This record gives sequence, structure tokens and C-alpha cells, in this order.
Amino acid sequence: MLTFAMKLTPLHGVHLSLGAKMFTTASGYEMPAYYSSVEAEHRAVRERVGMIDLSLMGRIDIKGTQALDLVQELAVNDASKLTDGQIMYTTFCNESGNIVDDVTVWRFSPEHFGSSPPL
Repeated sequence: MLTFAMKLTPLHGVHLSLGAKMFTTASGYEMPAYYSSVEAEHRAVRERVGMIDLSLMGRIDIKGTQALDLVQELAVNDASKLTDGQIMYTTFCNESGNIVDDVTVWRFSPEHFGSSPPL
């Protein structure tokens, strides 16, 4: 019998306490699909604001004189428009142009890009 441990983000308990209807992602994380209804969440995001738990996303840390060049090669969005402290949501693609994963890219400095604040 094959078993695996469910992966939980640090906000898992908060999602449950707020009544989230949970689902399991392809990568094995239990995440909220919605809280009250899909329609109500859609309306809330369009009329107010929406937030997403990014804890399950992979981490990147790209440093060096060619950091921007690498980000530009991998990402579909233009990271050259970012200034220090700005972040963009994009996808990374392989050499065939197929999406590998979605990612947030944060510019810390001209030679340092990452997906979470530096420690």
C-alpha cells in the first residue's frame, strides 16, 4: 500500500479556522480552494482584494553580475522593469518555451533576484 504525508503550509491552520474548503495540489499540499463559494470569492477579488498563500511555491535566489540576464531568459515577464524592492508574478519556461512553474521574482538589487526576502 502506497501512502504519503500531506504537505502543509505554515498558514494551513488559519485556512481551516476560516472555514476553507481544502483540496490537494499536484505537489501534495493541502490548500484552500475557496472559503464561502467560488462566486463570492470571484466577486470579492474583483471588487476588493484577494490574497494567496505562496508558502508552497519554490524558492529561488539568483545573485551575480548576470542575475538579470538569467531571470530574463527564464521568465515570460520583463524583470528589467523592476526596481529594488519590487516583485512580479510570472512563469518560468524551459528551452522549448513550455511552462515549468509559476514564480514570484523580487528584485533586491541590480545583482540579486529571489522569491522571498533575504534572511
